[in-house]
Amino acid sequence: MASSTENPAPATSTTDSDTQPKKSRALEVYENWATFPIFGATITWIVALMFEFDPRLSSIYRREGILLTAGVVIVFIIDLLIRFILDSHKATFLKRNWILILAIILPPLRFVLILSAIRRIRRGVNSLTAQVGLYALYGVATVVFLGSVFTLAAEINRPDSNIESYGDAVWWAFATITTVGYGDYTPVTETGRTIAVIIMFSGAAAVGSFTAALASRFSVSKVAEHRAQAQATTSASGEGTAVVTEGELKERIEGLERRLEDIAAHLGVPVTTAATRPPGGE
Repeated sequence: MASSTENPAPATSTTDSDTQPKKSRALEVYENWATFPIFGATITWIVALMFEFDPRLSSIYRREGILLTAGVVIVFIIDLLIRFILDSHKATFLKRNWILILAIILPPLRFVLILSAIRRIRRGVNSLTAQVGLYALYGVATVVFLGSVFTLAAEINRPDSNIESYGDAVWWAFATITTVGYGDYTPVTETGRTIAVIIMFSGAAAVGSFTAALASRFSVSKVAEHRAQAQATTSASGEGTAVVTEGELKERIEGLERRLEDIAAHLGVPVTTAATRPPGGE
């Protein structure tokens, strides 16, 4: 007798606590709007870190670094509070965001906040052009503000350098990345010139990628337009062919009727023409 016991189906492990729950619409809208400010806050924190602990800058900018760090921490705390208020699963909020909370408390872990800000960039919703534009914007901002602080650290103690403040360095970085190159500020150290080369290539790459994305978008739209026109032309051509075929068929039927009438007249057989014509014929 066959055994009636069957192997039970393997139990699927449901780890819902490990998966991210569906976000509320309000939280999605907030995160979309807060992406750039949070990313800017992380860049500001790195600059503040240089101001506080770089020996070439700390004697001048240490106070500014402390104030900037305090401001960034306040921004991150407000961000977490807003996200907690808008979160639809508050019971698991701390479990899902514990690393961010630790990053706010422990300064060495704040680099995690940069990754968190990058992950907030919307994917799969915006068009390719919008995504490339966002990445180009973030890349330019990162290169300009971080490149400025590293250039200032290399140039500030050189007597022949004219980059003497962070404002001078930022102005020089923007002029360099936009390929304007006024020449009013120029690095004289090898470190500063190396950073200048990186900034130049970053600006060219950002402009090139954005231009390529725009060209790709226009090309795709043109291809879609041509495809739609081709489909419309094919459809219209098919309808015209159907009409012509019907007309030819009607002609052939009428020709057969005339030949039938001729044969019947030759044989002397009376033929009712109306009876041989299809319904609707004249």
